[in-house]
Amino acid sequence: MWRSKTKSNTGLKAVVRQIIINDVIKPNSIQKGTDNKNHRVLVVDQLGTKILSSCCSMCDICDEGIILVEDLFKAREQLNAYEAVYFITPNETSINALMDDFSNKKKLMYKAAHVFSLNCHDMFQTHYNPLHRKNIRSKINHIAQQIATVCLSLGEYPSVRYRSYYDSTVLLAQAVQAKLDAYRVDYPSIGQGLGKTRSQLIVLDRGFDCMSPILHELTYQSMVCDNLSITDNVYK
Repeated sequence: MWRSKTKSNTGLKAVVRQIIINDVIKPNSIQKGTDNKNHRVLVVDQLGTKILSSCCSMCDICDEGIILVEDLFKAREQLNAYEAVYFITPNETSINALMDDFSNKKKLMYKAAHVFSLNCHDMFQTHYNPLHRKNIRSKINHIAQQIATVCLSLGEYPSVRYRSYYDSTVLLAQAVQAKLDAYRVDYPSIGQGLGKTRSQLIVLDRGFDCMSPILHELTYQSMVCDNLSITDNVYK
C-alpha cells in the first residue's frame, strides 16, 4: 500500500515508528517458534496509511507478523482465519466500515479485531464544554505523559513555557513539568550534552491562533496560490 522508506535512526519519526511497532502491532504479533495462528492482517484508513507510510517500511510491519496490509474502504478478501489490527480514525465513516466487516455473523471478514484509533475525537468537548470539565484532569495527565515521553525519547529536558490566560494551558504545563522532573530523577543526564542548549516547550491554547483551523494548508506555496494569480506555477 505504500513504498518502503529508508529508516531514520533518530528524530520523531523513529520514535513514532517504535511506538506503532511496540504499542499497536507487537502486542498482537507472532512469537518466534510459534505457528501461523498468530499472524495478523493490518487494516488502515487514509490517515492511518499516511502515518504508517511516513515512518514505517513494509519490512517493519511484516517482521512483526503482519501478512497483509489492507485499505479499510476497498473491497477485501474474506480472511476469517486471521485476526485483524485496525489502525483507523475514530470518525463515523471509518467506524461504520469497521462495523460492516462484522455485521454478518455467518460471514465475518476476520476472526477478531484489535482496534487502535487516531486523534482524540472528544478533546474539544473535554476542554471547552463546561459539562465535560470533570474529566479534564485525567485527560491533561494523559496528554502530559505523552508529551513528556516524547521529550524523554528525544533526549530533551525543555524549559516549559505557557500562556497563562487559559486554565487548562497552565494545568497542562504544570503536569508536563512534573512528569519531566520525575523522569529526570531516573535519567539525570537527559537534556545534557556537549554544546547542547536547552530546548523550549511552548504550550498554547487554540484561542492563541484562531486562523490555523480554517486554513487548508500552512505553507507559503498554498498561501501564494490562494492570494496571487499563478499560471503554470509562475507569478507574473
